[in-house]
Amino acid sequence: MKNTIFLLAFSLLLFGCKKDSKEEVLPELNVRVEEYGRVYITNMDLKAVKFSIDYGDGRIENNFIEKFPLYNEHKYSENRAYTLLLTTWDIENNKTTFSKTVSISDIPPKPVADFTVVLLDNGRVQCQNLSKNTSNFEWHVNRYKSITNNPVFIFEKNGEHEISLRTSSVDGTISTKNLTVKITNANEPTETAEFNGQFFDKKGRFTGTNFNDFYGPRGLIALPNLVPSCIFVSSDIDIRIVNFNGKPEYENLKNIFVVGNKNIYGKNKNYKDSDWYFAFQNYTLFLADAITSDLEIIDVKEINQPKLIPEMYEKAFWLTFKIKADFGNGKNIDGTLRVRYLIY
Repeated sequence: MKNTIFLLAFSLLLFGCKKDSKEEVLPELNVRVEEYGRVYITNMDLKAVKFSIDYGDGRIENNFIEKFPLYNEHKYSENRAYTLLLTTWDIENNKTTFSKTVSISDIPPKPVADFTVVLLDNGRVQCQNLSKNTSNFEWHVNRYKSITNNPVFIFEKNGEHEISLRTSSVDGTISTKNLTVKITNANEPTETAEFNGQFFDKKGRFTGTNFNDFYGPRGLIALPNLVPSCIFVSSDIDIRIVNFNGKPEYENLKNIFVVGNKNIYGKNKNYKDSDWYFAFQNYTLFLADAITSDLEIIDVKEINQPKLIPEMYEKAFWLTFKIKADFGNGKNIDGTLRVRYLIY
């Protein structure tokens, strides 16, 4: 009898010890795992007024809840298992904690942008793309970009110029490398973009600055795959030009760039794609707003154009516009504008 009582007492003690040592099981957190280490977390605790999320990778986020369901996005940077903890508090500060362990295994290696350059003759620079773990890349030189793997860039002005390579992996992670090259053997053009005449309160001959092209005071920008556009900027003058008649492709431009009087876009209600749009001083004034105005192309010159980037077309145009406008209150424009259209 004594032995029976002893065994029963021992069993109760053992059972009690096991029950006390049992770990608390937390409610499961609702986590949706998507590609490249991205997770989306939702929680339907409608009584919660604030929360804290421990993503298991060292990042903890605290916030007040503004709407339900609670929805958070996070991206992990390494392939491994992570335990997420979501703690919520209601208006009486009662706490509820949710947990979920996720396994991340598809994060690609981080991209590394890298390239070398070789200085050639006549302002040319050969670039070699040595980047790793990339799915996309873009070269950037001044206002131009190229997607040629190992491009040759041509600089028309001596001095220091920056070349930038921007790469990304399949998950969108970005890596960039910049190099500065010093050019000493450029074939600097002799023709110059300029405005000559009266421009509001200024009068004279104004040369375009390096805002216009490859660091040289000679020209303009023709925006790729959009509409024929250009920008002329000097220290005192800012002129933006757009023609909406098709893309800036060579054959199309030949049909647009014709000597003669031109319609001004916005001057009449019946807009035409062939009309010319002119804006001045960073879009604060427009040629269409003038009380009286006149626009004419007085000269068109087609030239052979060195490809500053591989995607650039081998031809370009020099255009000379005659612009006359009266905006009232003594604000007048009366002069000629000469710009270069680069095609790419």
